[in-house]
Amino acid sequence: MASGSGKKGRFNFILPLVGIFLLVLMVFVLIFGNTIIRESVWSQSIDDNMQVTAQSALVISSVMNKYIAEAEGYLFYADDAFHSYPDEFDAFEASRGYAAELDCYRLISYLDDGRILNDSGNALNYAPAEVAAMAEKGVSGISEPYFDNEILKGDAFVVYVSDPLKETVKAVGAYFSSARLYNDCGFSIGEKCLYFVNTEGTIIFAPFEYQKYNSETHTSVSDALGAPADPEAEDTFKQDIMAAIANGAEISVGDIEGRRIASVAKIAGTDWSVVMLVPNAVLPEGINSALQSVLIVGIIVLSCYLGMFFYFTFSNRKYITRMANAENTDPIAQCANQSKFEADSASLLADNSNTKYAMIYMNIKNFNYISNIYGFQTANDLLLYVSKVIAKALERRETYGRLTDGRFAMLVRVSDGTNERLTQMVDHVSDFTTLKNSRYRAKIVLGVYEIDRNAGYTVAEMIDRAVIAQEAVGENSDKIFVYYQAESHEELLKIAEIEEAMESALKSGQFKMYLQPKYNILHDRIDGAEALVRWVRPDGNMVMPSKFIPIFERNGFIAELDKYIFVQACLLIQDLIKNGKRVVPISVNVSRASAQNPDFLDFYIKTKKHYGIADYFLELEFTESLAMENYDVLSQTLSVLRANGFSCAIDDFGEGFSSYKALKTLPFDVIKLDKFFLMKSQNRNRDEYLLAGVVAMAKALEMKVITEGVETSEELAMLKRIKCDAIQGYLYSRPIPVEDYRVFLENAFKKTPVQMKD
Repeated sequence: MASGSGKKGRFNFILPLVGIFLLVLMVFVLIFGNTIIRESVWSQSIDDNMQVTAQSALVISSVMNKYIAEAEGYLFYADDAFHSYPDEFDAFEASRGYAAELDCYRLISYLDDGRILNDSGNALNYAPAEVAAMAEKGVSGISEPYFDNEILKGDAFVVYVSDPLKETVKAVGAYFSSARLYNDCGFSIGEKCLYFVNTEGTIIFAPFEYQKYNSETHTSVSDALGAPADPEAEDTFKQDIMAAIANGAEISVGDIEGRRIASVAKIAGTDWSVVMLVPNAVLPEGINSALQSVLIVGIIVLSCYLGMFFYFTFSNRKYITRMANAENTDPIAQCANQSKFEADSASLLADNSNTKYAMIYMNIKNFNYISNIYGFQTANDLLLYVSKVIAKALERRETYGRLTDGRFAMLVRVSDGTNERLTQMVDHVSDFTTLKNSRYRAKIVLGVYEIDRNAGYTVAEMIDRAVIAQEAVGENSDKIFVYYQAESHEELLKIAEIEEAMESALKSGQFKMYLQPKYNILHDRIDGAEALVRWVRPDGNMVMPSKFIPIFERNGFIAELDKYIFVQACLLIQDLIKNGKRVVPISVNVSRASAQNPDFLDFYIKTKKHYGIADYFLELEFTESLAMENYDVLSQTLSVLRANGFSCAIDDFGEGFSSYKALKTLPFDVIKLDKFFLMKSQNRNRDEYLLAGVVAMAKALEMKVITEGVETSEELAMLKRIKCDAIQGYLYSRPIPVEDYRVFLENAFKKTPVQMKD
């Protein structure tokens, strides 16, 4: 008894000491962690501000380029009108309709005979001072703002464009309200943190100061940067910002003691910069407050340590039960996970042998997009909401569980009302509040397999058949569910047949390289070609890419096919050069599987060197979806490829959900616009303005622009107007075999006029 009592006493003595030790440890960790977290959040705030500033500069540059392009369009139109109409009055009237589309409030035109006309066609004795200053420089561009006391009675700026080669109208100056620039850029006039400044740091545009701008009211952005916490200390924060402005550099700096953050980004095509301030940066202070709250809570929690220890000791059995439940529960959807669902389904089927059941596979097809665009929290909220909808819809002796991502499986009893239940379930999912408020919907499709007990399938095999049924729902189909049919099994057999033949087909040369030439609009010549693939069976029948490419992408064989086509492209260029023929660059597609392969860079770089291909005669095309997945890794990959003489292109831009961050972050040389941009809407002008804006933005980023899917002369004319670099499509050439491409290439260099195939 004495021995047992001694052990118990020592136990009671040690336990409080352990609690005190943990209490002291937590206090130390929280105090030390406060500094680390505070600095980490502060650094992230600086990076985020830089990203917003750079994106703002990109938007401003794109909008300014749009103004200049519109003014150039008017200059071209007006000069053509004066050349086409013998009567000057008729010419001026003809050009007024186009001038109205500029949406400027004043227009000045310089004629070749020295006259200066206003927007009413009347001659002026002299040009207004603002446009005269621009004309004296002789360079197209946008003026600094001024206060128009004559017409607008407000802030304005001038867009000036000139072309000495024009026969009659040599230059034009268009006057715009500063408010239009703010609106077109999407800036709020009430926003008090964004400035446009010149190289001296003088504020030339400030959305929040909607006032008269002149030499007296112009102030330096230096005044808005505030002062350091210690008035006697040297203000290196302000010095760094002003130096970046003077040098046209990008920088983002912070003064944690003075709670100041500022970022600078140069506006492409100008001597101006954007300065973005984060006034009163109180985020780290808020973090301190939060950590202090956590510290207090930690102390309270540890004060209850002894009591909780005994509680969990005596309720150990319940705790183990809860842990077992956690292992079988999806933590996000709060329902059975896949293994638990399969076990529960097998049990239900065994216990209800005379009941007809169906296996339902539910797929949120746009789940990854929702996660990327709306964030992980919204995606998780959606999963929990769907789980609750399913749970509410199920009846006795039915079950469900989450498989992966946005995919669920259900075991339900079959009845006359099954289809109605499924339809109502999908309708209820569409009521998810977060997406409903944004007018976007989760796209739900279902696959239904009515269980054949005589087939002896496992639950996993039943799910597979429901998946096959779901995949039969087309991308643009109005159906929300499809039942598994025997034909679906035939589709499985076709897939198996393709997979069985793919390796031998590659070894025997059944995969043929086809090439689709590209046409350079600006220089009226061939611009290059894209290497494509066709599968020609021994019997002469051709398997189209849409039949085998998706299968190869799923099983990973696409990486081997990518390498094969790349080698074929190298062999073709090598052979043409060996035979004294002229060559043009060939672009080759890179699949996700290839880009993620560990030997990707090593293989492509060594193969290029092995065949002696000169730099920039090989271009690698990466899909838009791949570009959005991992900026850091792909950015490093592109840098290595470009350093080894490859051109890199972002393919199908606009096909999915375009990320302008990818354009800013990733060093692409070429952007290939998807044929989506050529689809006609009810507002044709809006279509052209949208495409013109994308082209101008890409060129501001020094990227070559190629538009795919061009099929009509009307589309070609529009792309010429907006100065797209090149096109690819049936209008110029279909994909053709290698031998036909050799003939096409030779004819293309004979200086004969390009024949389009409308």
